[in-house]
Amino acid sequence: MSISKNIHDHQLLNLLKKGNELALGILMDRYSEKLAKYVFQVLKSRDLTEEAVANVFVKLWQHRKQINICSSLKAWLYRVAKNEALNLLDKENRKHSASNVDDFSIVSPLAAPDQALHYDDLTKKIDDLISHLPGRRGMIFRLSRIDGLKYEEIADIMSISVNTVQNQMVQAVKYMTRQLPDLKKLVSWIGVVWALVLQ
Repeated sequence: MSISKNIHDHQLLNLLKKGNELALGILMDRYSEKLAKYVFQVLKSRDLTEEAVANVFVKLWQHRKQINICSSLKAWLYRVAKNEALNLLDKENRKHSASNVDDFSIVSPLAAPDQALHYDDLTKKIDDLISHLPGRRGMIFRLSRIDGLKYEEIADIMSISVNTVQNQMVQAVKYMTRQLPDLKKLVSWIGVVWALVLQ
């Protein structure tokens, strides 16, 4: 049985509950890289990040029949990823490995090679700026503008209030616009990226 890759998360969850391994594969394709970028901000280790993300999908599969999701599957995955990262961090006694988030690939949606170069340059600048945001502000910004989560979902994942999420986003956007005043020029032909990052 084949499944469309555009199928909605709640439909995939229903298939998953029936033991459909293809549904699990689609969810892994859809969320592995996003979860890895999120978890890496906590763990600062590629190996631990890979382990945490793998654990998320192992738990999803093992507990598929018992999972009762109130908000969204995406929010559930991020919450489990956060818990896995914190558990691994405890195991490692808060030892951080030197690694680089750039090792995770960012796929450019642009076709022309010269546009792809500009897009890659822009995404590297944005990733660098996000990595310099203090503590949870960087995580909140990435979850909102890069991963597309709602403020309520972020608040739920991070166990903070929606108001705190909003305040952190205001500060993050101010920082981003101060650090990259020429960002609008750089992305004048990449309106989608600008909208995602600094809306």
